[in-house]
Amino acid sequence: MLNTLLLFVLILNLWGQTCSVNQITCESISDNNLCYQMKDSNNNPVCEWNTDKCEKSMLYNLPCSKYTNEYFCIYKSYGCRWDGTITSNYEYELMKTNVNGKCIEQKCEDSTSEYDCQSFGQLSCDWQDDHCVQVTKCKDFQTVKGCRNTRFKERCIALVNGHVLPISQRDATIFDSFECVVLECKHKESEYECTFANGVQCIWGTKGCSVCASYLTYESCTQNKGLCMWNQNQCQNIECQQYQNPSLCKLKTEQCEWNSLKMRCQLNSTQSNNHCYSEYLEQQNLAQIIQIIFIVIFILIG
Repeated sequence: MLNTLLLFVLILNLWGQTCSVNQITCESISDNNLCYQMKDSNNNPVCEWNTDKCEKSMLYNLPCSKYTNEYFCIYKSYGCRWDGTITSNYEYELMKTNVNGKCIEQKCEDSTSEYDCQSFGQLSCDWQDDHCVQVTKCKDFQTVKGCRNTRFKERCIALVNGHVLPISQRDATIFDSFECVVLECKHKESEYECTFANGVQCIWGTKGCSVCASYLTYESCTQNKGLCMWNQNQCQNIECQQYQNPSLCKLKTEQCEWNSLKMRCQLNSTQSNNHCYSEYLEQQNLAQIIQIIFIVIFILIG
């Protein structure tokens, strides 16, 4: 019985070591100013400060049908549109008295021109075959505008003629080939940008911007300025806690910080969510599974 209890406690402890990504919510904010800085797609605050805590504005908790005038439907809702009489020149006070219509959920199909076809809320829209349509995968975008403005959790990037389209050419429409793909480290073209791509940690080394796992030999793995290590015939990312002094810790300024009080290298507290990248989780979970298997075998034998 004691062995079983010890096993349960140990498994819980190992499981608790995994990194979890927590989405920022109004309730998670403790600063008054930051509370009001949370904006929606209309650049309006979605949070409000109530006495001593940040809360989600009650207006944003309502379904579209609950907004009874044009003003609240357009400016205080999330993903809604006003279906009815439209106030000229968007005069706010008149909009608040305009109840000649109803507030309904907005859809990509509601946009009737290429100019108005834009992503909003949680929806990604793209102009295809003279229609504004909803797109759910990077590869399905047919326009640069749609690819760049996606609302996916995974950021998409436009490849024009096989190369990443510079921001300065974001309005380009004439090209031989176009492809919208999920952003990866290899698409980062400078050391400054080479930090994270869709939650995956990137390193700047002999292959440009890439991941440690892309180096297949000991020599190539260890030549990356101390950012990767060769372990069990695999090139792996070095975690912050493995650096033993401030100088080495600074090798990963974007990811790590030196704690002078505890005299150790740790995850950068200001960017903690960035460290829950898939490469780290896969390696960590695999190590935990192996640990648990050995523990179970040990207890059963004992």
